[in-house]
Amino acid sequence: MQRIRTVLIKLTDLAQRNSDRTLIDVDLMLDYTRVLYADLLEIRGSMAGRQHVTDEPTLAELSAAMENKQPVAIPAKVPVFAQESVPEPVVVKMPEPPKPVKPKGDIREYIDLNDKYLFLSEFFGNDLRGYEEAMNHLNALSSEQEALHYLGHKLDGNDAGIAFKNVINRFYLG
Repeated sequence: MQRIRTVLIKLTDLAQRNSDRTLIDVDLMLDYTRVLYADLLEIRGSMAGRQHVTDEPTLAELSAAMENKQPVAIPAKVPVFAQESVPEPVVVKMPEPPKPVKPKGDIREYIDLNDKYLFLSEFFGNDLRGYEEAMNHLNALSSEQEALHYLGHKLDGNDAGIAFKNVINRFYLG
């Protein structure tokens, strides 16, 4: 239980860093969430022999409800041996996903001269016209995910790709 408390504190600290949160911070939150999930499964497994919970929604039902943005009825967890009075199910309303915010300005404003030459040589074979067309296309996209999808595997596995991902991240986070 102590590790769960520690992980929750770390998650809370990272979640409160709205203004200076980075991609690494989000990855850390995902890792902490995995650790928390594993610990909770372990605790649940040790409790399974003592009490049995009935009428839980399946993973498929939960996933379908999340995809359809529908409320999910999650019954209160009642042990089998104390099932005389079953409380009403709790309805959990799924939050709306955040709408992508179209960045203002030009992505070129986020690229310094050294990076421009690096990107030109690494990704565009020193083709200035191709570079300019790509920048115009990136300016027209509405989300960071669209931009990363547009650039595809070009950004994988090298320092130039990491630098370009950082530019895109700054551009869309403002």
